[in-house]
Amino acid sequence: MTKSKSKSKSKLKSRKNIIDRFILDLFHKRLEHLPSSRGSIITLAGMIGIACNLLMAAFKLTIGLVSHSVTITYDAINNITDSASSIIILLGVKLSSMRPSRRFPLGYGRIEYFSSIIISVIVLSVGISFLRTSVDRVLHPAHVAIGGLSIVVLIIALGVKIFLSRMALTIGHKVDSSALIANGTEATMDISVSVLAIVSSFISAHTKFSIDGYVGSVLAVVFIYNGLKLVIESLASTLGERIDAELATRVRDIVSHHDMIYGVHDIVLHSYGPSRSIIDMNIELPDYATAEEIHSIMIDCKTRLKEELGVQANIGIYSVNTYDDFIIKLRDQILDIVLSFHGTLSIHAFHVGEMCGSVQEALIALDEDVVMEEGIIRFDVVVDYTVHNYNDLYYKLYDKLKREIPQYEYMVKIEPEYS
Repeated sequence: MTKSKSKSKSKLKSRKNIIDRFILDLFHKRLEHLPSSRGSIITLAGMIGIACNLLMAAFKLTIGLVSHSVTITYDAINNITDSASSIIILLGVKLSSMRPSRRFPLGYGRIEYFSSIIISVIVLSVGISFLRTSVDRVLHPAHVAIGGLSIVVLIIALGVKIFLSRMALTIGHKVDSSALIANGTEATMDISVSVLAIVSSFISAHTKFSIDGYVGSVLAVVFIYNGLKLVIESLASTLGERIDAELATRVRDIVSHHDMIYGVHDIVLHSYGPSRSIIDMNIELPDYATAEEIHSIMIDCKTRLKEELGVQANIGIYSVNTYDDFIIKLRDQILDIVLSFHGTLSIHAFHVGEMCGSVQEALIALDEDVVMEEGIIRFDVVVDYTVHNYNDLYYKLYDKLKREIPQYEYMVKIEPEYS
């Protein structure tokens, strides 16, 4: 039993590989010239999708209306919405490729994300509409009459749909197009619709029991679920999701090759479309580093990130004490205090320095009897997402620090785990 299952899986995988190879051969010349050919690749994929879906919709709509099959009629409408999705992709690519302007200096790349959202909403709305129709068919059954020729046409259309699904997903991942991937995900769901439309129509036509409405209801629920899932995934790119762990690791590896860099923190990715991203980060450098050394390190890091990852970088600097063993022990002591609080993960940007006049004046203004501390300790505390009240944590941490190490003043910044 397990052997037969593994054989069927391997056969399915080999078929997918054959289709994928054919698709890559079809787009071979354009793929060789990435990223400059990205727009033309998506345009070609979109045009193929429009032509195939409109052709399939015409055949299926005719068969569905003649046979009175709600699932086949819906499948035809689904092909029409797929064509609309392809048109939205083409418009999105066209608009997102416009040159940056004075008002939008980072370009229009995020328009592609909105294309994905629109496609996701189409999937969701079609699912809701289909659910209404299917429930009505359950309540008011109708005889389905479908011939052998119609079944053959639907099977051919199913093969075309499999090709379109693989094309959208394969090319979408190759050129990093969230809209094309969303379209491919939708097409993959359509395959199950087409299969069940053929099966349910055949059973309904050759038995007294009409399962057309029941099958349609199940498919509609699946579509609504996947539509909601696509909407959430599409919105994530627009809202600004956390940097991918693998990308964050690559950023750290590239930047940390400098011996003088003690740590890389606060990595935040700002995406302005698939081809334009900016990374913000802070690096820890020793307190003895000169301005010339810092400048050289930052230029080198920015250049390497651009060459290896294609991203622009904004880099901030933290000074780290290195000359005093006492300060290193002090840092470990403060880290133990910080980690005693729920949700705290680590500290960085730790620095012990002299208290400037403005800080002293502010402390005196708050408390006339304040004792002048030996210095000021600055550091950032990284917390997980179970911590909701940063102010409460700050005051509790500050009080404990002043009780256990009272001779210093503290400037603490609490921030979430960005990467």
